[in-house]
Amino acid sequence: MSPFEERDSGSPSAHLANLRERAGTEADAVDGVVPRIIVGAASVTEIKQAIARARSESLAVVVAGGGTLLGVGNVPRRFDMKLDLSDLSTMVEHSPDDLVVSTDAGVSLARLNEKVAAAGQRVALAAPDPLRSTIGGLAATDFADGTSFAYGRPRDQILGMTVIDGRGRCIRVGGRVVKNVAGYDLPRLFAGSFGTLGVIAELTLRTRPLPEQSDTIRVAFDARETLEQARAALFVCDLPLTSLDLEIEQISDRWQGALCLRFEGTEAEVTHQRTRVIALCSGGDVTTDSPSTAASPATSDAVTVRMTGPASRSVALSTDLTEATSKGALTGRVSGECGGSCLRWHSADAGTGRTSIELVRRVAARHGYSVVVERASPMDKRDLDVWGSEPPGLAIMKRLKARFDPECVFAPGRFVGGI
Repeated sequence: MSPFEERDSGSPSAHLANLRERAGTEADAVDGVVPRIIVGAASVTEIKQAIARARSESLAVVVAGGGTLLGVGNVPRRFDMKLDLSDLSTMVEHSPDDLVVSTDAGVSLARLNEKVAAAGQRVALAAPDPLRSTIGGLAATDFADGTSFAYGRPRDQILGMTVIDGRGRCIRVGGRVVKNVAGYDLPRLFAGSFGTLGVIAELTLRTRPLPEQSDTIRVAFDARETLEQARAALFVCDLPLTSLDLEIEQISDRWQGALCLRFEGTEAEVTHQRTRVIALCSGGDVTTDSPSTAASPATSDAVTVRMTGPASRSVALSTDLTEATSKGALTGRVSGECGGSCLRWHSADAGTGRTSIELVRRVAARHGYSVVVERASPMDKRDLDVWGSEPPGLAIMKRLKARFDPECVFAPGRFVGGI
């Protein structure tokens, strides 16, 4: 038996339906490439119609929701149709007793959490812009920030989804309950595939109870050794921290480092965690802070490089990069989720360019980190593969691409290894 359910893909002439479309403009460009047409889809049927049209006319499609993470990936090899899912946002079905919610992919994170908050729950994800970032986009990119320290990435919180693949098939994977049947965990395949295998149309996710109270503190350090001691102690402590974020910057000849921590629970639990954290961070200057966004890319950054590797090397890597800043080789800062070790090097300097990115890659490699360029100018991106070296499983990834999108309808050339 197939590990997923395939639904009827509809009539071959479905693409003749009158889809909402307009001509592409500069505002619709991805890395400077302007699509020929923008097609809006507000239902599974309309998505299937758009894909049928793309297949019949040999159009390359890039799927978009809120567009907050649309720039991640290589410059499109071809880009004919932008499939806009911002109107795919009518369905939200919440089952509070089961701690699950099902939603259209075009619903924003802010709107989804507003819906489930009425029952005292939330979806424990975060986004660059919660008002714009859609649930489908967060799933497609598997976006992670500080809260993933406690709750995991989107792929860890998705129970099921509906995907329309490049052959026009409507595929249902996973389920609608926390305890699912055994078998292939296909939601994890589509989560993080960056829209190269299919269009995520619907999702079912876990919900979590809203905490009675929350608190965020920032602990600043003036020495790398003291910061590393605190990070190591927090990483192995038994406290249920919600986030453990890192910020390191070199200003002139002065090194600056900080840990941003968030904890949640009852009033007594939050008080206990705060007291323990302050004790473990001895030698640091503690201030109350707003909820940390250290791991999220800032919209003002011209260049953002994501680095993933061993948590034990996060402070050393960040310090080496900021020391390069003090020597004039780089212009930027490091921040990120050092608990699960998803760090980012940021620069607001549009002229940073390929040379700086390659230096970041070399320094990161010495510490065992892999690197993805999340944001850079189209000119720089054309001169490098933003995904870095080819992963060991590339051959398997190519076979999966051939299985779900044999005609390369979706985002050709944008993903790992030119997929």
